[in-house]
This record gives sequence, structure tokens and C-alpha cells, in this order.
Amino acid sequence: MNLKKIFLILILYLGIDYIYLKLNNKMYNDLVLHIQKEKLKTNYLYATLSYIIMTISFYHFVNNEIDAILLGLSLYGLWNAVNGVIFVNWTLETTLKDTLWGISLNYILYKILKILQIK
Repeated sequence: MNLKKIFLILILYLGIDYIYLKLNNKMYNDLVLHIQKEKLKTNYLYATLSYIIMTISFYHFVNNEIDAILLGLSLYGLWNAVNGVIFVNWTLETTLKDTLWGISLNYILYKILKILQIK
């Protein structure tokens, strides 16, 4: 187990996703307000758990570009599909945009690790 690589994956996930979430803050805030009739409040325990799961998944399952793309599709696609099942007002637009983001995020992360030659 390469703890340096695991830590780097976690930091990259957090940093890159933070930028995306800040750029799309209004979309998510508006959607959450529409669904639950109150403002979005981040639950940091569950956020931490999510990033730990994503990091472990990336570390164990991504060996090439296709693996990275499929992991992004699986993690983000499933999350968005489940949201569509349980939230009446969840939108297809959000599902598509967020799933494409998950694919892109994992691909970018793979490419950064490749450029840094982290094995």
C-alpha cells in the first residue's frame, strides 16, 4: 500500500472537486432548495466518508484511462441515479452534468498522477 499515493489522490480529489463545486455552487444550492425547501448545509462527516470511499476506489481499481472513466461513471452515475429515484425534483440535467463531471474528474486525476509518475 502506497500511503503517499493514497494521500495525493485524496488531496487532488478535494482540490479539483472544490473548484468544480464552487463554480457550480448556484446550481446545487438552487436544486437542494427546490427539493428540500431549505438551504444546502454540508454534512462534513458524510463528505469525509464520500471522499475516503472515492480515494480507496480510485487507488484500488484505476490502472488506466478506461478504468478512471468507468470509475467516474460508476460513482457519479450511481449517485445521481439514486438521487433521481428518491427525490421527485432531481433533474436529468443535473444527473448528466454531474455524471460527466465525475468522469472528467477521475480522468483528470489519472492524468495528473501519470504526469507526476506516481505509481
